[in-house]
Amino acid sequence: MNLKIFFLTFLILIINVLQAQNTETIKEEETFRFSYSTKDITTLSVVNKYGNIYYSGTSNDSLIIEATIKLKTPFDEDAIDIFRMININPKLLKKKLEIKTEFSGNFSSNDEFTVSYVIKGSPKSDIVFNNQFGDITLDTFSGNADITLYFGNLSAKESFSKLKLKLKNGKTDFSEIGVINADLTNSQFFLNKTSNIEINAELSNINIKNAGLVNAKGQTSEFTINEVDNISVTGLQCFVKVSVIKKGGFFEVQKGNLSVNKILSTTENISVAVTETPVLLGLESEMSHTLYGEITNGSLEHPEKQKLRLLWEGQTLSFGGEAGKVHSKDLQTAIILFSENENVTIEYIK
Repeated sequence: MNLKIFFLTFLILIINVLQAQNTETIKEEETFRFSYSTKDITTLSVVNKYGNIYYSGTSNDSLIIEATIKLKTPFDEDAIDIFRMININPKLLKKKLEIKTEFSGNFSSNDEFTVSYVIKGSPKSDIVFNNQFGDITLDTFSGNADITLYFGNLSAKESFSKLKLKLKNGKTDFSEIGVINADLTNSQFFLNKTSNIEINAELSNINIKNAGLVNAKGQTSEFTINEVDNISVTGLQCFVKVSVIKKGGFFEVQKGNLSVNKILSTTENISVAVTETPVLLGLESEMSHTLYGEITNGSLEHPEKQKLRLLWEGQTLSFGGEAGKVHSKDLQTAIILFSENENVTIEYIK
């Protein structure tokens, strides 16, 4: 009897040990931590999926990376495989640190999870981030960034030097960036200030408050620019609205809309070539300007139309001449305008 009790007690003990060991393997979160000296690294590259990347440039001496795999659904035994099939391994090649979230070849899961990075490094580092299905946040960052982001939002509250961006199905919120090269698809782009931006947009909304140079190409997109020195927009089915142009503008738009509220007298030239696109141009304080071009199947409205030479040939109106109060060639703005199948309106703005 004592022997039976002994074996029964021993069996219960073994079961408890196995259950305790199994409990230890059950987890809902796992974090990998890596630390480097910033002296050894000039560029940080991160490739990730299914989570966020947060970069804080608050450390000049060290680069600390924490990558966390976290389950977001009620835990079950099958979820253990998620941790077994996701690998995060850094590689340091010359002065470039590369970290990639890698999934095993047969990876699949019905459980919801995230793989997120929290990085603390130098504010002036060069970063290359490629992320899908998650957000990217840059905090206290002033270096150069090369970012590819699909299905996520990108934000930076402080100014930094240079950005190369490929964004699909996302949204940006920027304070100030020196030079930008952006490729957007089905996205919303918000920027406070830049000295130079080149942008290629499809099915997107672009809003820029202040820019030195804007060079944009678009298809089925909307461009809203508050103040700009020089702007060039080429697009199909694009809606372009500019509040103030200070130095120059070029617009080539088909099947869209073009509206410029005020062209300052400091502007040297404006060129417009549009098809099926209504045009509204506001000129500052009856400024001196020359106006040449032609309109086919449309009309021209101008506050001093009597000063222009007008010639009708069938449905085409050719026009040319000088207008405005001051007629100094040094102060004149040259406006060249061609339009098909829509009207053009030019107004004087006080």
